[in-house]
Amino acid sequence: MRWMKLLERYSLVKRPTLKVVNPRVGTCIIPLSQDDSEIFFQYLTNKIHSLYFEGTEGQLTSIINKLKEDQGFTIQKMKTSIGRGREKLMLLHLKFPNDVEIRRVIKLS
Repeated sequence: MRWMKLLERYSLVKRPTLKVVNPRVGTCIIPLSQDDSEIFFQYLTNKIHSLYFEGTEGQLTSIINKLKEDQGFTIQKMKTSIGRGREKLMLLHLKFPNDVEIRRVIKLS
């Protein structure tokens, strides 16, 4: 397992990153891997200003689907659209078993 982490860290393949913008704290850039879905979930449920995901749409959907298995929520809507200019937006609507709903817009770049 240690070898895999070293290969991920120092390989030429670009890892997906999550850029979190919060007006009070500032901007945080977090590199993600397949096992970091819990970190993504914490920022998804937190009251932050905006989320930017740098990676492919397939990487983001695989992270969300892994979270779906772990947390037990249902995906009401997961739709990708084109925003202003060339940026893509993912509209995400999640519903938990205790009737808590999360609606987020994630900007893809």
